[in-house]
Amino acid sequence: MTPATIYGFSPAFGLPTSGPFALKLLCWCALNGVPYEFAVENNPAKGPLKKSPWAVIDGETVADSDAIIALLARRHGIPPPVADTAPAAAGRGWKMAAEEGLHQIFEWELIMLPEGSAWFRELLRSEMSAPLAVLVHRMSRRSLGRQLHARGLVRLGPEQIAARGRDLLDALDLWLGVHDFVEGPAPGIADATMYGMLAPMLGWPMDTPVARHAKTLPAIGAWSDTIARRCGFAPA
Repeated sequence: MTPATIYGFSPAFGLPTSGPFALKLLCWCALNGVPYEFAVENNPAKGPLKKSPWAVIDGETVADSDAIIALLARRHGIPPPVADTAPAAAGRGWKMAAEEGLHQIFEWELIMLPEGSAWFRELLRSEMSAPLAVLVHRMSRRSLGRQLHARGLVRLGPEQIAARGRDLLDALDLWLGVHDFVEGPAPGIADATMYGMLAPMLGWPMDTPVARHAKTLPAIGAWSDTIARRCGFAPA
């Protein structure tokens, strides 16, 4: 069986990709022994759903990280996750919290806040002409701002957004203080998902409020290092 080719954003912060959903996918593959090849593609418009990541699996192009994982699991005989214990059931809630809550805060801090926005602008300048980078930076911020407003996040204001992020991470740190992994005794898709969102924030140098708070939480830090070692990634 030919390894899947996974397309995602370029490496950053000591990680194989800066994209949280691509990192989730690479993490899941590594945790489950699924071989893959990673190809950098910073233009998500090239993907079938116009978002990152996507994959080519035995000649079939598939988008959406969950859909890719489901197909790879079937191809490699990996049973689907079953919420047959309390930690496994809680893992589903943590996965949703990562994808629907923490991801918005990730985008807010990386693209909208001045510290993250400056890093994003320099990244664009390293990949395209300066005038085009200015245009793409402005358009990206405008588009994301509209999306986050529609979802209700930016209506809260910076202090409330940061407080919401800190509350979520405090709860996760408490959970990981009594469980080895997000899904309990062994890492699962919820761990891969949460790692995809948190590892870049733990690794980036920008002094943004929720990322700064994440770096102070011992159980999250220990869990992230464990996942990184299991996946063969550099520790966040």
